[in-house]
Amino acid sequence: MSLTSSMEDYLEAVLVLQQQKGYVRCVDVAELLDVKKPSVSRAVKELSKKKCLIKKDEMGTLSLTEQGQQIAQQIYEKHQFFTKRLVEAGV
Repeated sequence: MSLTSSMEDYLEAVLVLQQQKGYVRCVDVAELLDVKKPSVSRAVKELSKKKCLIKKDEMGTLSLTEQGQQIAQQIYEKHQFFTKRLVEAGV
């Protein structure tokens, strides 16, 4: 499945927020990524309807599907790996 770097950021943000707060709202994702709420809404629509990676319940709470959870975890680990290498290199 082909994901843009932006979509990866949204998936990772949902994963991180879910771990930190136990729940995720679009406004939380917008705040974390420093984007506007309509941008989050568009991304959620894309990731839920076309990619089936995020679910939004009737209260507006976001959650990752099983596949979304797996992909988000892989993205998170990849980002942590490269961040660690850059820090070790003094960048």
